[in-house]
Amino acid sequence: MRLQGKVAIITGAASGIGQAAAILFAKEEAKVVVVDRNVQEGQECVQTILRKGGEATFIQADISITVDVQNMIKTTISKYGKLHILYNNAAIFLPGIDGPVTEIDEGTWDRIHNVNLRGVFLCCKHGIPEIIKSGGGSVINVSSGDALIGVGYDAYTASKGGIISLTRSMAVEYAPHKVRVNCIIPGTIKTPINLEERKDPALAKKYAQMSSLKRLGEPEEVAYMALFLASDESSYAVGGTFVVDGGMTVA
Repeated sequence: MRLQGKVAIITGAASGIGQAAAILFAKEEAKVVVVDRNVQEGQECVQTILRKGGEATFIQADISITVDVQNMIKTTISKYGKLHILYNNAAIFLPGIDGPVTEIDEGTWDRIHNVNLRGVFLCCKHGIPEIIKSGGGSVINVSSGDALIGVGYDAYTASKGGIISLTRSMAVEYAPHKVRVNCIIPGTIKTPINLEERKDPALAKKYAQMSSLKRLGEPEEVAYMALFLASDESSYAVGGTFVVDGGMTVA
């Protein structure tokens, strides 16, 4: 098994890409810490893993809040003793109020950056020391294809672009400590949030046509990239940006 003996924290794991990764990582014998603000869906994810014979626990946390992140790390170490994989997947996307910088308010900008970029900062700040203590491992950050092409949601795009730069900087800083930091850049994936925002058939078709494959991605297709980066198979991957968008950003 590719993650046997590993302990993994996955934020935003109650649904979508995070849930797919949690189930996949557990299948590969990682001990998975499912982190999310949604208690019901987070616990359901854990129950799914347990029914499949995996090992998982749920921690409710808002990754934009320092004490929540500190508790997430402390609880993980208390239960499993180590931390090898930190998958920073949680994010928010607010198309109804995000937009051009001349039109969005400061509160919207701060709200999006607090989760998407500050959240990654806090998880890494408190999680990386434990990965180092555990002998090294992998940090996987999640950006977005929007950061590469620009789509008009300026707060979201900026927050996801910041994740790419932060990934590269941390990769240089922590590689000597045997911590590999990399970034996944998904395209439009069939997550509950994306499906809700694009439930208009015409809009869904538009986004599907933006990809070279002419379809939206499946959460599992991103999860398998995360599995590669979490496993020792990616031992020479440092500071990389791994695009999983069906060719959207090159079409």
